[in-house]
Amino acid sequence: MLATQALVHTVGLHSYWPYLILVILVHIGLAHVLWRVLNAVGVQPWIATVLALVFVLYGAGADNILWAFQFGFVGGILCGSIAVLLADRLSRANFWRRAPVVAAVMLLGLMFAGTAVPLVAALALLALRRVGLLRAVAVAGAPTLVYLGWYLFAKANPAYSMPTQWQPNSAGQLLLDVPLYAGRMIVGAFQGLTPVPFLGLAVGLALLAFAAITVRRQWRQAPMALAFALAAIAFGLLTGFSRLNIGPELATSGRYLYMIAALTLPLLGVALTALWGRRRAVLAGVLVVGAAVAVWGALGIRQHSAEMAGIELPTRDVIFAAAALLSDPAVTVDDDSLVEPLYAPTLTVHQLRGLVEAGYLDVGAYDQRAYDLAVTNIVPAPASGP
Repeated sequence: MLATQALVHTVGLHSYWPYLILVILVHIGLAHVLWRVLNAVGVQPWIATVLALVFVLYGAGADNILWAFQFGFVGGILCGSIAVLLADRLSRANFWRRAPVVAAVMLLGLMFAGTAVPLVAALALLALRRVGLLRAVAVAGAPTLVYLGWYLFAKANPAYSMPTQWQPNSAGQLLLDVPLYAGRMIVGAFQGLTPVPFLGLAVGLALLAFAAITVRRQWRQAPMALAFALAAIAFGLLTGFSRLNIGPELATSGRYLYMIAALTLPLLGVALTALWGRRRAVLAGVLVVGAAVAVWGALGIRQHSAEMAGIELPTRDVIFAAAALLSDPAVTVDDDSLVEPLYAPTLTVHQLRGLVEAGYLDVGAYDQRAYDLAVTNIVPAPASGP
C-alpha cells in the first residue's frame, strides 16, 4: 500500500510502467535469491543457473510477472526467502547479532502479503536445525506475534477486507479435499514447465520419492531445501483451506503455481545435482532440457501478455470514457456507481472524480464501444413514464 500510494502521488496514473517495473524487479530479485539458495545448498553451479533462468521465464506464473497488483504477493515471497537464506547462516555464536535482522526481514515480508506466512514455518524449521529449539522460537516467534496482533486487529475492524471465511462441512472434506487441493497445486506447478502431458505428475512424484529417501541426509547437508519444500506444502494446504469454497479449479491459478515453483526449486536443484553425479552427459542433458523449458516459458509469458492486453486495454478505455463523461455538463452521473464492475470492481465514480481532479489521471483516447459501456455503467437510466 505504501509503495503504490507513493507512486500515485508522484508519477500518477498516466503510465502503467512505473507500477509494472515494481513487480518485475521483485520477480527478478526473487530469482536471484533463489539462485543464491541453490548455490548455498550445494547445487551444481550450471544447474543452479539454468534453474534460475527457468524461474525468470516461468510462463505458467506470468500473472505474477506482468500484473502490477502482484507486487505485494511476490514481495512477500522475496522478503520471506531472504529471511530464510539469512537464517541458514545463524549460529549460536552470532545468533543475538543476526537474529534481529532475520526477524525484521521476515516481518517486512509479512507487511507485503500473506505469502510470507508459509516461509515463517521454513524459517522456524531451519533455525531449529541451526541454533536449536529455543532460539528458533525466538527468531520466528517475533514476526509471528506482530503479524497475529495485526491480524486480530484487522479482523475486528470492518474497514479492512479480510479473506473469505470458510468452514469445512465435514472432517472428510478437511482431511481429503484440502490435501487434494494442495496436491493439484503442486503437480500443476511442475506441469506448467512443459506441454508434455502428465510430466508434472511424474516430476512431482519423483521429487517426493527423492525427498523421502534422502530426508536424513538433506537434514544434515541441505536443510534449507527441505525448509523451502515444507513452505510449499504449507502454502498449498493453507490456500486450500481458505479457497476451497471458491472452487477446486483455482488450485491451478498461475499466481499459486508461481509460488510452488519458487519454493520447490531448491529441492529440485538438489535432486538434479544428485542425478548429475559428475557425469558430463547428464549435465549436458539437464542444461538442454532447462533451456528448452525456458523457451517454452518465454512463449507462455508472451501469450499471457497478449491475453491480458485484451482485457486491460479495453478496461482502461472504459475508465477514460467515464472520466470524460464527468466533465460533460449535459450528462448526470451516479457518483456511487462502479466505473467498470467486471475488471475494476471497487472503482466508483466518486473515486475516479477524485483522481482526475487531483491531476493523477489524464483522459486518454477511447472508442465508441468504451463510451457506450461507460454510459451504461455510470449514467442513471431515465425514469420511465406512468
